[in-house]
Amino acid sequence: MNPCYPAAAVLATVLLSAAPAVKAAEPCPKSCPSGKVPLGIAAPLTGSAAAFGHSAVKAAELAVGEINSAGGLLGVPVEPVLGDDRCDAGMAAAIVKKHIEGGVRFVIGPTCPSVAKEAASAYAKAGVIQFVPIITGVELTQNHPGTTFRMISNDEQEAKALATYLASEQPNKRFLVVFGEFFYRRAIAKMIDAAL
Repeated sequence: MNPCYPAAAVLATVLLSAAPAVKAAEPCPKSCPSGKVPLGIAAPLTGSAAAFGHSAVKAAELAVGEINSAGGLLGVPVEPVLGDDRCDAGMAAAIVKKHIEGGVRFVIGPTCPSVAKEAASAYAKAGVIQFVPIITGVELTQNHPGTTFRMISNDEQEAKALATYLASEQPNKRFLVVFGEFFYRRAIAKMIDAAL
């Protein structure tokens, strides 16, 4: 089995579940200059996280290929519109602008938390639906509940699940939560502590 298949299956499910919104938002191919439904993909294609970004893009491209091979989205082919954010929050505005100017109504990514946080407000303001495949920060979807959707559990849900597991499997035990001196790790440790 292709290791990218689960991500491709998720993308296909997301696009197909969003099909009514695509049909209502943009009656392709008449109104789409390219005759295709543009799908924004934001990921680091250069810089220190490029290897990770290329994997994410490959998975999305596989899913788009499968969708197009099956006849497209409501009979219209999907066209990826790539945006290289370099995992740099300063690139968020340029990527959002590129997607909006390209007629993108749905975007997958960004995959880096700082970029996703910066991009979310601009995508929301433009009415672009954003799917974040791996971002676990609680505030991202709380701040933009109508336009930003995560594809995995958030940090708070993970902390509660861990606490429930520990309480069930290790009853009456004491736990020490140890973390590195980084804001993200401190926040997770506090959530686990609160859940316990």
